[in-house]
Amino acid sequence: AANDFNALEDTFLYAMNLTFFITIPAMAGLIVMREPIVGLLFMRGEFDLQSMQMTAYALFYYSVGLWAFSSVRIVVSTFYALQDTKTPVKMATYSIIANIALGVILMGPLGHGGLALATSLGSMLNFLLLSAVLQKRLGGLRWKKIVVSTGKTMINSIIMGLGLVGWLALFPPDYAGAELHLLANVFAAVIAGIIIYGVCAAILQRDEFKAFFSTVKRH
Repeated sequence: AANDFNALEDTFLYAMNLTFFITIPAMAGLIVMREPIVGLLFMRGEFDLQSMQMTAYALFYYSVGLWAFSSVRIVVSTFYALQDTKTPVKMATYSIIANIALGVILMGPLGHGGLALATSLGSMLNFLLLSAVLQKRLGGLRWKKIVVSTGKTMINSIIMGLGLVGWLALFPPDYAGAELHLLANVFAAVIAGIIIYGVCAAILQRDEFKAFFSTVKRH
């Protein structure tokens, strides 16, 4: 049984590190590129500049919780592996209640962005509650490994985010111009961001970098 728990913990840690390795830079990219992305996808017809900015405003707060949305799935799957389906439902119920309460509280100062932030915070709470129970169930988790890896991921993501901020300063999106120009701008920015993050990850996170590509090759 102890060996089974150790194997399960190893799988959990691997999945969490890989999830953070992917979702945290994606979160940073969405936060910085939110307006160009929304403009490219929706800005046509009645969807004007103001509509784009309002949608991007909500996307900002949804992006903050991207890591939590993805991580919850990993933790829930771990509970399923332990033949426990009740705990995820119970914690999800608490999180939904918190989500509703936070939505009511935050909608006043933040408007529709408050509803988006409440959703993100609810998902974060769900992750924390599930992780706390899992920690107790497995008799401890090697969180240090996740914290160290996540810290490096955050550093790489910040560097990438600053690179994207610089890109937008050098090549500001033209929302009134041709859609093809905006597409080229966003596409080039995404490629630049991937390259920056990839180079940083290859230097600071060789294990996660190799794990990511081995996972891609398998699929």
